[in-house]
Amino acid sequence: MSTRLRFILGWAWIFIFFGLNNSLWAQKYEFETEFKMDNNTMLLYHFNQKGGDTLDSSNNHYNGLLGAGDEYVPQGKFGGAISFKEGSYGVNFSQEAISGEKGTIEMWFYVEKFASCQNVLLDFNRTEQNGFFLVAARKNIILYYKKAKLGVPYIVVNKDLEAKRWYHLALTWNNESARINLFLDGEKIGEAGHKFEPNGEAQPQMGSLGNLYGGSPNDYTHYGMIDEFRISNIERYKPTGF
Repeated sequence: MSTRLRFILGWAWIFIFFGLNNSLWAQKYEFETEFKMDNNTMLLYHFNQKGGDTLDSSNNHYNGLLGAGDEYVPQGKFGGAISFKEGSYGVNFSQEAISGEKGTIEMWFYVEKFASCQNVLLDFNRTEQNGFFLVAARKNIILYYKKAKLGVPYIVVNKDLEAKRWYHLALTWNNESARINLFLDGEKIGEAGHKFEPNGEAQPQMGSLGNLYGGSPNDYTHYGMIDEFRISNIERYKPTGF
């Protein structure tokens, strides 16, 4: 093999190597079916029922309590979904599903319209006045730490969200490295150097979908739908390419 040919082949392998690595760095997770139960699933809501409490498809029986104004509808991302509108209080669920130093909370959400304040997707009641809550607005997605009933932003992502379409949103945490990551439609969009510890002194340990826990309807209601809500005890998505 001539020196010139070796030189050309050498550069060709370099381009191939970096091309493959760039494709890995730009990894985007794809979601084509509803979530499946596995050993790392702590809570899983499909919302495929027609009435009653929200059924947990994991083996842990963390059924959700349907709030006034909430409604099961058939037009979810995968089958049924839970719909929130004016007067909805949100679905309450047990925060005991969140345990361990690592984990993932994820859902599909659909915005019918943006609230005058912010659409609350998820709320955790850490104490009477403290906790975490995750909101979507027309121009951003924000993870707040709720301290003395005031929201302190942990992660603020400037993102033009569209109404009348589905988004996949995932929050992962690793308390050993004090890191919280946010993913939208399979791509990492933000991070914070904090631990995620939603469980505290509040009794009962309850979270809420679609509104603040114990909050009034309309102020922060998520006007839209949520489908495929899952809590896991592992980081299901890794922050590649960020």
